[in-house]
Amino acid sequence: MPEPPATLSCGAVTDRKTATAILDHKLVPELLPSYLDELAAVEARRVELDAQIKAASATGDEDYEEPAADEALAPAELAALKKQLAAVKKQQKAMHQELITKLGKVRAELAAVQERDLVLRLAKNDVAVHLDAYVTAHRQQIIAALKNWWDKYAVPLHQIEAACDAANTGLAGFLGNLGYE
Repeated sequence: MPEPPATLSCGAVTDRKTATAILDHKLVPELLPSYLDELAAVEARRVELDAQIKAASATGDEDYEEPAADEALAPAELAALKKQLAAVKKQQKAMHQELITKLGKVRAELAAVQERDLVLRLAKNDVAVHLDAYVTAHRQQIIAALKNWWDKYAVPLHQIEAACDAANTGLAGFLGNLGYE
């Protein structure tokens, strides 16, 4: 049985998949570019901290090289990194939860003319993408047809006529030897 859709209450996104789907919507980069930059910075910081923690706690691997003395983290530093990671994850979750609220606020600030222009620009981009795909597909069909014609008609007519004349001469000589002429 499929999972029920995520609920949106009080402007909060309660499901991470829903937040990701909302972030992937084509309106979000148009309406909240600076918010997406902030979110990307938080995500990059989370990935960096996660990598540092994994590198510091990676022991027992045969392929793992011992870190140099200056690279090794003390248990207190590792705990501090984990605390920072938890804070960054909490910040990221909070940003995902306030996404709907921010979208609603930005949308409410748009005038009717701005809304119309935004919708028309996005529709124009969608149509342009579809048309480019059709043009590319048609161009490939034309290229395939031209290649086929090139393969078929690459031999000039005078060469074909010369080969035909040589074949006729050979046939006439062969028929003459057989006594049919």
